[in-house]
Amino acid sequence: MIYWFEKHKADVESIEGSTATQWNFRSFCDFGDADITNKGRSIVAKFIHKSANNLLPNYIYDLYGIMDLSGVSTEADDNNRCTLQVLSFYEVTYPEMTHLWPEVSTLEQIVRGIDIMRQIFKSFFRDAVVTEYLLCHLISSTYARKDGYPICSMSMNLCNIENSSNVIHLLQLFCAKVNHILITNESLSEHLLQPRINDDCQLMQNSLQLTNGTNVVFDETKFSGEVPKDVNTILACKNLAAIKLLVSAQKVEYIYDYYELEFECDFNVLFLSKAPSLLIELPFIVPAPSNFSGDSEIIKKVNLTDNKILDLCRKAIFFCRNKVRTIGIRENCKSKITETFIRKRHHNRNTVVEELHWLLTLSKLLAALYGKNEVDIECWEKAQTMELYRIDLLKYL
Repeated sequence: MIYWFEKHKADVESIEGSTATQWNFRSFCDFGDADITNKGRSIVAKFIHKSANNLLPNYIYDLYGIMDLSGVSTEADDNNRCTLQVLSFYEVTYPEMTHLWPEVSTLEQIVRGIDIMRQIFKSFFRDAVVTEYLLCHLISSTYARKDGYPICSMSMNLCNIENSSNVIHLLQLFCAKVNHILITNESLSEHLLQPRINDDCQLMQNSLQLTNGTNVVFDETKFSGEVPKDVNTILACKNLAAIKLLVSAQKVEYIYDYYELEFECDFNVLFLSKAPSLLIELPFIVPAPSNFSGDSEIIKKVNLTDNKILDLCRKAIFFCRNKVRTIGIRENCKSKITETFIRKRHHNRNTVVEELHWLLTLSKLLAALYGKNEVDIECWEKAQTMELYRIDLLKYL
């Protein structure tokens, strides 16, 4: 059961004038004469449900049920100037809203949108392989888990980056949600990354309180690795643990007053750094070209691009990200994958299962980028070529 509590302006000054919030009011509560869409008011939904383990923070649900329109007014005494209006909603079902499906008419338009981004990224980074890795990263999605391991997650470290501002600006032009987290010697020990909730169920807005599909960019370009003398080691260790949990398991820990809870998430985690990350070793470390400077002229040209073209690119990312979960593996490719793994194990006993998993992830993402429904031999061989190129570049760092 859900209650909407109407609060007056004095209680919610921080959201006054928020168009998005008012739209939510109309979308959920546009019924009859109940005037709760006025500027300066908010609605807090309180869930009372003993068995709903899938009601998670920062998720969006469609609610279906019965609304009790006989709102109850309560006053503690005659001098109480703030009246509480209570509206009851009896929930029947609450399916999660996973993604907004953009309206794109043909697969050719999707491929064209990706090709436009490919050309822009190639001009910006001056490297075709780096471009492919970044495109794969942007459409990666944790659509399933096996033994707690996130399937098709692609956390990436883009290094050789001296100035991150143009890279972040480029991402913001094409991605719906980009959260930039600047890592400095001081910030790790001063600001808690995990969301924190107190006894009154008030959620503190921290850096990792995000919705699924957010591109989380950890910016290490200002981080030297030196530890200040007055560092708060407890807070720094908590933040490092939060980053490792996010990268390895796609989970975020929510801190309550007396306990902590881990919730599954689906973020696209990207590290920008001069050298390989000093905080954590990521599965995909991709060096930008040694002469990379992040041409601001490219950004200016993209800013002047027709909005219809940019919208097509954004829709293409959404479409491919949703398509990843449906990508299969062609039968003749399965035997090729098995042969590759056996050959690698024969030549190098240190070849581990994770390497095969990374190759499979990369080949699935490539299939989605090129508008295919299955991983074929072409995608598998392209993934191997990209990995050989990337690993060879790491030798020169």
